[in-house]
Amino acid sequence: MRSQRGTAPGDAGAPEAPVPAPPQSSARPPALIVIRPPAPDSAPMHRLGKHLIELSAAATGEAGDLVLTPGETAVLEDAIKHPDGSVTDIQRRTGFAQSHVSASVSRLRERGLVETVADPGDGRRTRVRVTEHALRAITRRGGRRVDDVIDRAVADPSQARRVTVLLDEPAALLL
Repeated sequence: MRSQRGTAPGDAGAPEAPVPAPPQSSARPPALIVIRPPAPDSAPMHRLGKHLIELSAAATGEAGDLVLTPGETAVLEDAIKHPDGSVTDIQRRTGFAQSHVSASVSRLRERGLVETVADPGDGRRTRVRVTEHALRAITRRGGRRVDDVIDRAVADPSQARRVTVLLDEPAALLL
């Protein structure tokens, strides 16, 4: 993926080209000015990320699956990453208002996706844990193949296979 300036994301370590500075006085030797290649724009990465999220949703979703709001998804993801976190902890990590986190936790609990328990050390705090049922469903959905979705998104079958293979490299490096 090239940025609009013509550099690839991996070009950050490209050799810098020394360029002589304009002549000043004859008493000093000319200084060198180092010109670095421009950093890649974040806009293509943002667009790619958004498109990958859409493809992921298409690959993992099936008729009859629960539909969560983006807020519920963020709260559920936080509870997966931080088991037994408090509502306040989730609020801090997600940046949502406490009332929004509490309402999301309540809806997730009603759907059987999380369970809540009072903190034994402080009864005013509520701890949130993802249910085994939800973890199994998430694991099942995460195991669905993406080939068909990528085949529909990329017209050329050989390019679609290449995209599928190439997805493994950033996943291995970043996840």
